[in-house]
Amino acid sequence: MIYLTFDSNIWIYSLDESWLIDNQLDYLEPWIENNEVKILLPEIIISEWEKNESSQVEVREKKLREFFAMADEVLPSAFFSEYKEPKNQEKIIKNQLNRIKHIIYKAEVIPNYPEVKERIIEWGILKKAPMHKKSSIADAMIVYSLIQFAKDNPGNHYFFISNNTEDFYDKKNGKKTIHSDLKQEFEFYNIKAFEHLNRLTYFLKDFHGLKIDMQLIRQKRKERIKNKIKNKAYNPDYEKIITDNNTSFIQNLSTIEYILKEKKPTKEQVIYILALLDTDSSYEREFYKKLSSKSWFYILKQKGVFKAENNPSLIRVNGTVRTPSWPPLVYLENLSIQIKEGRALDLIDEILNIIQDFSETPIDNDYTWY
Repeated sequence: MIYLTFDSNIWIYSLDESWLIDNQLDYLEPWIENNEVKILLPEIIISEWEKNESSQVEVREKKLREFFAMADEVLPSAFFSEYKEPKNQEKIIKNQLNRIKHIIYKAEVIPNYPEVKERIIEWGILKKAPMHKKSSIADAMIVYSLIQFAKDNPGNHYFFISNNTEDFYDKKNGKKTIHSDLKQEFEFYNIKAFEHLNRLTYFLKDFHGLKIDMQLIRQKRKERIKNKIKNKAYNPDYEKIITDNNTSFIQNLSTIEYILKEKKPTKEQVIYILALLDTDSSYEREFYKKLSSKSWFYILKQKGVFKAENNPSLIRVNGTVRTPSWPPLVYLENLSIQIKEGRALDLIDEILNIIQDFSETPIDNDYTWY
């Protein structure tokens, strides 16, 4: 059996991600329902969830306000006004929470091992991970319970997912590995550590042969609120008006070039370009090659383009390995040249933050790690 244990931060991250058009829960949920994967949790995680669930409602409300404030900057408000109504926002939040609750309550609960309680006291005194920097009993309970369960139940595949790099990982030469205090037991009991759920998803697909039903996932994504808003921004009736005209890649590129000459793009221009980028990776590559204006930086940042999780992993096809490029890197290099020339100096900290984020979550990609 494949067992997954998340620390508390991953549950919050998954909750944040749960209403995105593309999110990792789409892959995880069918595997859990089909009993291909089991969530493995100590009772403390379930208790913490129940204790903090009501406070998460307030957090969700704040995040919704922030999302619609951002949407106001690039879309006509009529596209999403119905979703700003209190009853609809309440429904959005309820669906988010129920999605996580369903996964948590299907989990296999790790017994309350007396050995784990003794270890927390002993290792806390010795200042061993994950209590070497602060006294985090909850974090210690999660990882020590997993180790004890794996010890008592050999022959399974165990995965520990946490992006808490301070408490659970060692950093060396820009790379992170599970902390040396935990490493020997992780290796002996077949426990692998992942910082991000998306990396684990690809690993389970590639190395454990878990199947992904993309048709089912696409259907789910059609119903996402963000997708519905996106569809409102794009009116398919307009295509019917121009059915006699063929879509021209060259013409669309010319339009992109024209828009990029503007010092500050309009909402409509932003919608047009972002829609093209979503439809074809060729537009994405050409867009970033031609992009140099810093006015687009914060638009792309709000869209989440520069997040380290977008750093592409190696692609395995028919036994061969290919290293994919990351198109936004070309734009960041252009901005770096401008900074070197004394322009766009207000973006120095922004660029450094992106470099730091990528450095803290390195992957095997020669384009983004050199």
